[in-house]
This record gives sequence, C-alpha cells and structure tokens, in this order.
Amino acid sequence: MLQRSIEHPARVTRVEAGAIVARTLHTENANEEITVWAPASLLCEFEGLLAKPVGRDQAQVLSIPFYRIGICLDDVVDLAQEEESGSLVIESVSQRSGFANFVLRLVAPAESAAPPGWRRLMTELEGTGAWFDPMNAEQIAVAVPLTSLDKVSSTLARLKSEGLVRHWGRFDDPSSGFLDELGQIFLD
Repeated sequence: MLQRSIEHPARVTRVEAGAIVARTLHTENANEEITVWAPASLLCEFEGLLAKPVGRDQAQVLSIPFYRIGICLDDVVDLAQEEESGSLVIESVSQRSGFANFVLRLVAPAESAAPPGWRRLMTELEGTGAWFDPMNAEQIAVAVPLTSLDKVSSTLARLKSEGLVRHWGRFDDPSSGFLDELGQIFLD
C-alpha cells in the first residue's frame, strides 16, 4: 500500500424513480474492478479509486475523486506500476468522459431522526444524470454530465441559500473558482 493514502473504493449511486440505485459495470466480468492510485492534490498523497481495465496500461475510472483535481468519473487514465509496492498509479488522463466533478460539504441534520442531507441532494438532482459518492454524512462528491452543469450549479446555489449545502466547488477544473471554498469543504 502507498504511504499517506486514502482508499475510496465506493460504488457511485443516484436516484432513479425515487429509489437509490448503484451503478453497475457494463462489462462481461464484474470482477474486473481494480484499484488505481491517483496522486492527490489535497490532504493525502494518493487516493485509491475503483477502475476497470480498458487496455494495456489504461483503465476507466469508476469512482468520483475527492482529493484529486483533474480526474472525473469515467475518464480513461494511463497507468504505471509503482516499483516498490506494485500499485497501479495514474500518470495522466488520456480520454475525458464528459463529466464535471463537484465536492460538497452538507449541513449535518440537527436531529438524529432527520433524513441525511445527501438523500435530499440526490432527489433534487434526479434526472440530471448526476452520480453521487458520499465520503461521510457531510462530504459528498458528485459527477455531473457537462450538459447539466448549469442546472446543477443553480440547484447547489439554491440549496446553499436554503442552508442544506455549506460549501461546494467544481473540482475538475482549477479555473472554475473552486479554490474559494476548497478549504471550507475539507477543513471547516
């Protein structure tokens, strides 16, 4: 295992017809999932992500990164094997997927019986094609099709004004202004 790493092998989910569904692999063998390690930009040296091999030294990312800027759900990445550990490390993105990543910090419910904020968020964004990957009850990553960016951004802004979302930022594009809230998402 790589030092100072966080493995995040969650399967992404979304709401369809009011029910939470997990994304399934479109492959003949669901056991083809592997962990690839992304050199991370924040809080850890490497982030472990679910992926499926798609060619020699390449994989398609099946997770939504929390700590790595510039990699999105379904991106195809080039891999190299680390000498010491044998881990597969992402070197570059060879094919973009058409998703944008958002990372959010939700307001924790005041009452323990209250439904988690991520459930409302998923319901609000149903029909946008977004996928969700919660780290915990307050932090969640969302992969959004580029065709739904405006709708998702306006919904997140509204949910922030309503007090559900504390902080949010687009995480796939360093020029998108995410740095304004980045520290608040992870360190607040």
